[in-house]
Amino acid sequence: MIRNTKTKIAAALLCMLSLLLPCLLCACGDNLMLPRGGYDYRMSSAVDGAILGYPIPRIGENPYCYALPLTKDIPPAAFSYDDDRMEYHPIPVQNLTLTVSGETLSVPYVMTEEGRTFFASASDTVTVYQGDLGDMAVVLSGDTLYLADDTTVLPISDRVSTVWSVHTEKRCLLYSDTDGILYEYRDNEGENESVCLSEYQPVTEAWYVYGTDVHTVVCKSDAWYYTEDGSAPIKALLPPAEEDKTTIFVRDTACVLTGDNHSAYFYDIRSGQKIVMDMGGLYRFPQNTDADTLTVSPDGRFVYFYDIDFIYRLNLETADLELAYNEALIFEGSCVLSSMTVVTDEIILLSQASNEYTEFVPTITCAVFEEDIPEVRHEDEKIDLDYHPWQTDD
Repeated sequence: MIRNTKTKIAAALLCMLSLLLPCLLCACGDNLMLPRGGYDYRMSSAVDGAILGYPIPRIGENPYCYALPLTKDIPPAAFSYDDDRMEYHPIPVQNLTLTVSGETLSVPYVMTEEGRTFFASASDTVTVYQGDLGDMAVVLSGDTLYLADDTTVLPISDRVSTVWSVHTEKRCLLYSDTDGILYEYRDNEGENESVCLSEYQPVTEAWYVYGTDVHTVVCKSDAWYYTEDGSAPIKALLPPAEEDKTTIFVRDTACVLTGDNHSAYFYDIRSGQKIVMDMGGLYRFPQNTDADTLTVSPDGRFVYFYDIDFIYRLNLETADLELAYNEALIFEGSCVLSSMTVVTDEIILLSQASNEYTEFVPTITCAVFEEDIPEVRHEDEKIDLDYHPWQTDD
């Protein structure tokens, strides 16, 4: 982590320099101030994970777009981050040949200290999920779920409709069978088993809550429930329903966000406790859904929002709100990010896909959370969390 103000300022300057002088990225060998290329990034694990780079499709034809080749077959990339030197180092992406259900496919992966980590990939009939269980790929072929590598294919279930989540650190995964019943497969080094978590009620949503000491799963059947360490489902504690207020479950957390586009608060569904920080104006409540994906840190502590000025980091344990300057490109008063990736507690990568907002060049910038952003600014620069003039009310 960056532990003092001078180091943080240096990191911020490096980010700014990388934006002003992109040509330096092409001349710095294997030591990069930012990952090279137009990618959406994902962390492979919460602890010392690899940064996995998925290609962002190029949109439109532009002779000045030189960042990506015209071919659609763009390989993924991977990086590690050196916290002490504030550099990204490329990790070789390798391929493993799997033969599952008579189909042979080449699956990209990287080697980390914990072993192999597979990229998510898919063909017309086979899906490989990001991560691994015991160094093996999680593969769904038709309605059969497997663990597979180049020497072994281990069937888990032959009646699978959906794989909800792969939890590499805890060697388990969530899936629904063809009747919609939720199961957790646990890879216990020789004592493998699948356990029903929904009391044989069909589910329509399910995920792991990351960063909790108690192994927690959130799921939806006739209502919203959570389970702890494989216990019977416990009904979620929700805030009282209010007219013109919406409640959205936040995936990968045990929280809901309740309110409207002007005022919104998080609540913990296990305790019903309100997290006292108004996030109004930073989130637009979607219609026709009751669960949404926000950027959540791999350790589950932080959730992130953004506007054209700042990246906002809310601590779900303490309700502390911190800010980082948003250096991403702005187009006609709007900033559109395709992804935000948490690298460390202080550094987050901002990805923008190739489109009119980026002059058809995929763009990567970074945000650095600093302790010295002034709390009291000039009146014209004060942050208004309740209203942003460039946003509409619908």
